[in-house]
Amino acid sequence: MTDEKDTSDKKAPIPFTTPEMVELEAQAALTRLELASTVDALAQRLDPRAGLHQATDQAKAQADKARDAAQQLWHDATSADADPEASTRARVVLASAAAVAVLAVAAAALKRRG
Repeated sequence: MTDEKDTSDKKAPIPFTTPEMVELEAQAALTRLELASTVDALAQRLDPRAGLHQATDQAKAQADKARDAAQQLWHDATSADADPEASTRARVVLASAAAVAVLAVAAAALKRRG
């Protein structure tokens, strides 16, 4: 039992560092942070859910824009206080759209018959 060494009295060795080592460690930490940021950005760009949200937002914006244009067109065609030129243009557009719709229905009916 006298052969056992008592290690509790020994101190842990002090790590050796130089200013260059500290600088290199700081540069490595900064590079790791930049790399993590780049990986996160790439993951976000490649995430299908992110693309889906962006496409959904764009579709909603385009639908809102189309609805606003249709409302303005209807207002110009039916309102007495609308600009006469805008009113004429709106009526021509609506008549053309109605004609296309009638032709599409007629073509579908003919296709069903024969």
